[in-house]
Amino acid sequence: MNEDKVLIEITYARHNLTLDDWIQIRPNRSSNTWVGKTSEGGKIHLCIGTEVMIPPTAMPSRTLPYGTVIPKK
Repeated sequence: MNEDKVLIEITYARHNLTLDDWIQIRPNRSSNTWVGKTSEGGKIHLCIGTEVMIPPTAMPSRTLPYGTVIPKK
């Protein structure tokens, strides 16, 4: 995958997140990690902005920066 395709897939995954895509990393802890899907069905973990409440009541703001994006198999 070239750099442009990677950026498109990250944007696609973030745009299609739902509250159900939030991942609780450890019990009773906040998390900024979400699992998204690429246009081809691949999974990526998106760490977005600062930690959120447990569970989040709103999607992360589109202006929050990414902490990291990790492909998952």
